[in-house]
Amino acid sequence: MLNIDESLKTIYKNDLLPLVSENVKKDLDIYFPSLNLHIRTDQIVDDSFELSESLCSESDLLFGSCEASSVKFTVADVTVDITGLEFIINQIVDDVHTVPLGKYKVDSANKQDDLRFKDIIAFDKLKDVDIDVADWYNSLNFTNLTLAQFRASLLLHLGIEEELRALPNDNMLVQKTIEPTSISARDVLIACEEINGCFGHINRYGKFAHIILEPAYGLYPSETLYPSDDLYPADENDTTYVHESIIDETVSKAMYKSVRFEEYTVKEIDKLQIKSEENDIGTIVGTGANAYIIQGNFLVFGKSASELESIAQNAFGNMAKRPYRPYEAENIGLPYIEVGDTLEFATDDTVTGYVLQRTLKGMQALTDNYTATGNEERELNFGVNRELIQLQGKYTLIKKDVEGVRIEVGDLAKNTASQFELTDEQIALKVGKDGVIAAINLTSEEAKISADKINLEGLVTVTSLTTPGSVVIDGGNLKAGTVIADEVRADWVYAGNINASQINAGSISGDRISGGTIDGVIFKSTGPSYGTTIIESGYIRSYSGSNEASFSMNEIHINHPDGDISLQAGNIVISNGLYANSVTCSSINANSHTHYTNTIYPSLTYPAENIGFNGKNAASVTWCNANFQPISSSDLRLKKDISNIDDRIDEFYYNLKPKQYKFKPINDGTSESPLNDNKVHFGLIAQQVKSNLESAGLIEDFALVKSRPVKKYSNEGLYVNDEVMRIEYEELITLTIYQVQKLYKEIYEIKNKLF
Repeated sequence: MLNIDESLKTIYKNDLLPLVSENVKKDLDIYFPSLNLHIRTDQIVDDSFELSESLCSESDLLFGSCEASSVKFTVADVTVDITGLEFIINQIVDDVHTVPLGKYKVDSANKQDDLRFKDIIAFDKLKDVDIDVADWYNSLNFTNLTLAQFRASLLLHLGIEEELRALPNDNMLVQKTIEPTSISARDVLIACEEINGCFGHINRYGKFAHIILEPAYGLYPSETLYPSDDLYPADENDTTYVHESIIDETVSKAMYKSVRFEEYTVKEIDKLQIKSEENDIGTIVGTGANAYIIQGNFLVFGKSASELESIAQNAFGNMAKRPYRPYEAENIGLPYIEVGDTLEFATDDTVTGYVLQRTLKGMQALTDNYTATGNEERELNFGVNRELIQLQGKYTLIKKDVEGVRIEVGDLAKNTASQFELTDEQIALKVGKDGVIAAINLTSEEAKISADKINLEGLVTVTSLTTPGSVVIDGGNLKAGTVIADEVRADWVYAGNINASQINAGSISGDRISGGTIDGVIFKSTGPSYGTTIIESGYIRSYSGSNEASFSMNEIHINHPDGDISLQAGNIVISNGLYANSVTCSSINANSHTHYTNTIYPSLTYPAENIGFNGKNAASVTWCNANFQPISSSDLRLKKDISNIDDRIDEFYYNLKPKQYKFKPINDGTSESPLNDNKVHFGLIAQQVKSNLESAGLIEDFALVKSRPVKKYSNEGLYVNDEVMRIEYEELITLTIYQVQKLYKEIYEIKNKLF
């Protein structure tokens, strides 16, 4: 309640008396400091002024609420734009008394149709606290930071002056418990007020005030918090008593037009629970059934049990013993009454109630509407800060029910969590960080330990429960009767008998290794100069660098940089070019000679008549293959300088001239080369394609046309150097796809234009 002269209060209380009302002058003064502009009563439309204040507009009390107040009025002959400007409003009574009505900022100033009048709507500074303050929060130094300092820093950041008042948890240390990328200033203010059991409000002087509802009865919680022995002298257990010291104003029958009370009394909050989330037990003070739950308040994340209990006791002192009757009243205007005050209505059945919302209207003849809503028992048993659970950094969850007990402690910022769960069937322990989890599970059937690393210290003894015996692991020793494993790795193994699927060791040595059969093993020998030899089942492989030779039941293969030779059943495959000084044999017979991979260049020293194909001797043989195959890959990792196809390719592509032709016979047609088929073929001429590339300005080293030197064996037994040009049709396929795509795009654009 505003501290004003008692004579002024009497003037307001007697406002219904005609003589008093007519003889008392009440003016409004609306002052814009930035414009040095005063708007007085003669510019304000009669009865257009309305002041609305709210402590909590929810159906049940939600501690921590920070709701903005507003004013509305219609003003004449204000030509300047006042939107967004701040002003101070006072009521002047008899040109002597000044009653502050608050500080506000114009939210809208809409002109009426005649353009002379403007409808003004303005709010106090709590209207503008829905802004992101994550940068402010993340920049704080949390070393020994108290809640009072934390809140003062935020209000300074928001440009709001604070009305200082001692609050029970203001000495609580605030730690950085969240890593927000965004967080609302209103949510932070709500968290600060809720943990103190109070409400945030901008008072009539424009300061952020902490509103605490006075208790309706009893000495609570102790004389140390309320040191005056006679402050609340009522019996602690007398819940029907309301001491006159908590009554801010009595509203007589002559002062109200109507008042309607609910038949029930909102039950007092007799238990407070603070927890991190829904399944968490947290800390509980009080033993009643009408509980208030503070859930998800990030200011208390990570607090110890003893710290939480102290915090809960302090907050509970501002919440408990506050039963009230919900009501709605209309009476004469009392501007000095503020939200949070306690009123006594002198009805036939005298009733007290808190002012949770009020609307003051008028200028000369003022009216007030007071409202306090509430259910008999709480429906919303949690605080306004419940949504901040998503931002918590540290948390402790405790769940107890008939099924068992579950405790979880975690830190979202570090991505760590540990969990203990106890039921009638199992005990489970789990610790995790960044997705790496170690766990122990105990049931009546087994004990299971799972982790990336398991370190055991001391003597470990494992005793079989089904057969006699034990395994002892002591330091670097393992003692057991038999060790059977898929894999045993060791530098040295000493044993009379080893039975295992696989043995991997640094060295196996002995004067003699003997056995009837060595089955399913791999022998590998590596020397410093001669390469490596591997013997597997049915396979021998020897290699050094890029040279390799292998032998199996189906194939003998030699891989050399100058060429490959594979001897398979019924076939000899020679690839990549084979150079030899001489090939000597009495005869070479083959059912087929048409499978050439690349070019073969032998220096033949055997008579041509001993070379037979399909049983037919040849006078001379030309070993060549002009139709060599390229080695290509589509793998991105094998490519560089990747770019879009040059637009000049279009000109080149349009000038291609496909032809039909026959191959010239090789060696006067005496050999049976696959090119001597005398058939009609279709394709392009390599020389013309190369000329087209040059005509299109494409002088780069394109792989589309290639030349490769070949050596032919002529009828005269001489080597003839020659060069064969070839078109890489695989490259043309890509260009064709490119042209088809462009054609489809043009067709698609034409279609869109037509249809």
